[in-house]
Amino acid sequence: MTSLVVCSKSAWIPSMRREHALTLAAAERGIDVVFIESPADVRSVRNGSATEFARGFVGHSDDNAHDGLRVVHRSTPAPGHRGRISEAVDVALLRRIIGTTSDTDSPLVCNLPWQWAATASGRHRRVFDCADDWTQLFPSSRTRRLTEHFARIAVEADEVIVASPDLAPLFPGRDVVVVPNGADASAIPSAVNPPPGRNTMVYVGTFSERFDAPLVAELLRALPDWRLDLYGPCGYAGRGDRPAPELSSLLAEFEDRVRWHGTISRAEVPAAIDAGDVVIVPNRIRMSHGQSSMKLFDGAARGRPAVVALGVATGASESPPGTYVAANAGEWVDAVRAASTEEAGLIEARIAWARSNTWSERWPAWSAGVFGPSSATSAPS
Repeated sequence: MTSLVVCSKSAWIPSMRREHALTLAAAERGIDVVFIESPADVRSVRNGSATEFARGFVGHSDDNAHDGLRVVHRSTPAPGHRGRISEAVDVALLRRIIGTTSDTDSPLVCNLPWQWAATASGRHRRVFDCADDWTQLFPSSRTRRLTEHFARIAVEADEVIVASPDLAPLFPGRDVVVVPNGADASAIPSAVNPPPGRNTMVYVGTFSERFDAPLVAELLRALPDWRLDLYGPCGYAGRGDRPAPELSSLLAEFEDRVRWHGTISRAEVPAAIDAGDVVIVPNRIRMSHGQSSMKLFDGAARGRPAVVALGVATGASESPPGTYVAANAGEWVDAVRAASTEEAGLIEARIAWARSNTWSERWPAWSAGVFGPSSATSAPS
């Protein structure tokens, strides 16, 4: 039985991201997968012992809906990106988990650059799957260390996979494999579902420094007859699962027109998108570099128009038909209005685009990178 270890940048729940989709794709093809979650830390303590978090606990759970998938929960005293000491501790704890939960011939897929050193054990094939330009997501004081990690990965990795060609320069002197994100085939409807026509925008994703809450506030002030539904968890630096002040201010100012629904499951995403007329991706432009935006794939799968910030893209050769790009508040207002009055034929065109850009379409290239191009596993089933 072929097996795989994924050292993820996310927890398993909610299963919304690239690493979740590819893990499920592997499990559906009969591959045994150990999914090692990103670590919880002392900020996550609600009930229980902070000491337990500090020494690094390990827990296991089986996902009964998918044979062969095992999820490993773990903790670390502090996030590995915080500094060299916390990084060293996180790496040591992760290396120990890898050594006790995986076979030496299972390929290792790593998502976080500061965890790469933990994969340097045994005879594993080592693959780095990069979906973010981490140098843009952290303060400039951390850029040098991140650059060192990327340079080491470029030298050591058996394969480097990136979600967008814009991420290739992070790995100097290294050829990379570009595998963009994909659409969830189960979310693509058999018949067109038209927008409800209620002047409702929808955002589905994580709320972090990337989400431009002040821009959204400007947009809502200029569109007083529009509402906004927000879905997803918070991931602001240093705040655990709590919203940042700018998001709290947005919710307070527009309490009658903005509703934050919190985290939803992948199965609930289609209905959330269907309830809106326009999908929005209001990223801060400086944090949009190298994106393969899952939000564009999710919106296209339901036929909905998307208004996105400059730089938000799919990582593929093109974006869904009728994607609206806006660089400032004025352009956002015009784009939302245009998206809500577009020609009906664009709905079917987007759904057709999504059908040709599913995760199944991504699997051959991704699995060839993970298992090696000569592996029979690289062929779709």
